[in-house]
Amino acid sequence: MSPHPELYVLCMNQRCPHSRVEMPIRLLVPSPPDTKPNPNFWPNDGHFLYVACPECVHVFAYRQAGAAEFSQKKDPGRMWMSISFRCATEGCNTPAEFHALLGTTVTQTANDELREKLASGYWKGVLQCGHPIVVGKKQNVRFEWDLGRMQGYDRSHRKWERI
Repeated sequence: MSPHPELYVLCMNQRCPHSRVEMPIRLLVPSPPDTKPNPNFWPNDGHFLYVACPECVHVFAYRQAGAAEFSQKKDPGRMWMSISFRCATEGCNTPAEFHALLGTTVTQTANDELREKLASGYWKGVLQCGHPIVVGKKQNVRFEWDLGRMQGYDRSHRKWERI
């Protein structure tokens, strides 16, 4: 068993195995956190957290998470990554972000593969603006590991000045 309960969400695609409480999407962070609570970390930050289901690749928005103890160990070869970009729909340019559970070996080749997945519409769902999840070939995309805790989507965050 884990020393603290971990946060989890359920996939909102009812045909996905991760939509059941027996197979939740583990966010791989403890609840309560190991350190002093930080109001910038989700679910305390008041924002939605956009999560890609590792099974069906649908992206859904979450306001809250469940907490449970899990008997299975965390997979050390997988971590959550924040993928940030701007909507590629002409005239939109809305900041967009979601979190995907990926293998921890990310090289330039892997980044190129992730960009290709974004360009092809691999991840299903809609962005915060309501447009499909796609990017242009030369569009700026930021890939960052979610070390420790995840942050919810904040359209006014300073990082959007660089993306």
